Amino acid sequence: TPAQPTSTTGTSTVPAISATPATPSQTTTTGTSATDTTPPVISAISVTSISNTCATIGWNANEPAGGEVEYGLTSAYGSTAKDPTLRNLNAMGLCLFNSGTTYHFRIKSTDGNGNVAFSNDQIFTTTSIACSASSPGVPSCLTATLTSSGTGVILQWLIVGTVIDTKVYRRVATESPFYRGAWSYIGSASQNSTTYTDNNVSSGSYEYYVSAYNTSGGSAISNFVQITIPTTTTTDTMPPVANTITIQDITASSATFMWYSNEPAYGQVDYGTSLSYTSNKGDQSLSNFHQIKIEGLQSSTNYYYSVGLTDAGGNFSLTPKGSFFVTTASTDTIPPSVTITGPSPPDFSSCTVHVEYSVSDNVAIIGLQAKWDGVNVGAEFSLETKGSSVSTASNCYNKADGVHTYSVTARDGAGNITTKNITFTLPLAGSSTATSTSSLNPRSQNLSTISQMLTSLNEILKELSRLLR
Repeated sequence: TPAQPTSTTGTSTVPAISATPATPSQTTTTGTSATDTTPPVISAISVTSISNTCATIGWNANEPAGGEVEYGLTSAYGSTAKDPTLRNLNAMGLCLFNSGTTYHFRIKSTDGNGNVAFSNDQIFTTTSIACSASSPGVPSCLTATLTSSGTGVILQWLIVGTVIDTKVYRRVATESPFYRGAWSYIGSASQNSTTYTDNNVSSGSYEYYVSAYNTSGGSAISNFVQITIPTTTTTDTMPPVANTITIQDITASSATFMWYSNEPAYGQVDYGTSLSYTSNKGDQSLSNFHQIKIEGLQSSTNYYYSVGLTDAGGNFSLTPKGSFFVTTASTDTIPPSVTITGPSPPDFSSCTVHVEYSVSDNVAIIGLQAKWDGVNVGAEFSLETKGSSVSTASNCYNKADGVHTYSVTARDGAGNITTKNITFTLPLAGSSTATSTSSLNPRSQNLSTISQMLTSLNEILKELSRLLR
């Protein structure tokens, strides 16, 4: 087994290469001192001692300040080396760069009061090495490039002679170039191969080296290379998938659906007595487990259903239509109770009849339907409750004079029905005399107004005819 490079232990602070200058003495004065809010001034930035893998970055600050170098292959940087010691003259040695590569960097300087200054973006290029195969059986000229997808690493190297295999080692490149993670063996290239692709990486920075093996054992190691896998964002376009759908606790009027989804999603059940569906019910939170109870069903009835899912990205899926279940026969033979407690006095100003009634059932009231003279007043009103008090207001315009019937029908889940009626006589009587009734009934007032208008129009036509003779 070849000797592996070791990681420098200690803190992640990069020591400065230059000597620390003596800190000038300070004179203490009494009185009120102003708070320092002025950041340091960075000057004399230099890059020296550039080699194929290292460089020394230096700069001056006009006051004692801590130093930090942010660096990387682009102006987004990605790596940082720090020296928190307050000083005017700074120099920081950085290594483990790739040869023949341009790097971006900038200086961050922070004084003792926390004031921060940044330099402009700077660049330098490491020296290139004349790369050729060296000693027999020893890999050299190792390079690292991204795969076409940008999510993997392609390693290539040169080698002389015959090797059985070439082992590849990798570690995570952490914040400081002198404090890295542990090396790990990740795989081997085939015999005499000079390339290896690493797809088992996520976004971040990594370092690699390789070592060749033959019948005599392991070779010396190659040079080191570093590469950064960029962070990628993907748009979720895949709809969630429902599985393990079960229906439990089926009764004459209800059923409970339970299922799982392959990702957190909102669930819903679409259902009805035909494939067109007429109802749906959903849950209110993102979850991988879903449980929805639907109620208000009719007994001994086929109900078709589909299960729907919507994930956080808005992707929607619906299971195919055609599945159904059958509610059980009802043992409930008790019809709902309907009690009309009104009406309250009619509203003569708008010809409105107010009806108040209460309904109840031993299991649950499923729906209420009001009718004028046997004609539905709107759609059936769904309740799904054991009892309720209801107040409605119905308009009596366009109703002929005479006796009219207002009815209320309550229906429970077992199909038991109860209907109660109340009758009204129109026009609504507002006083004991027909004259006062007519004056209080808007419908009568409207007819009187129309009659007067027709009479006036007739007189106008007569006068116009006389003038034209």
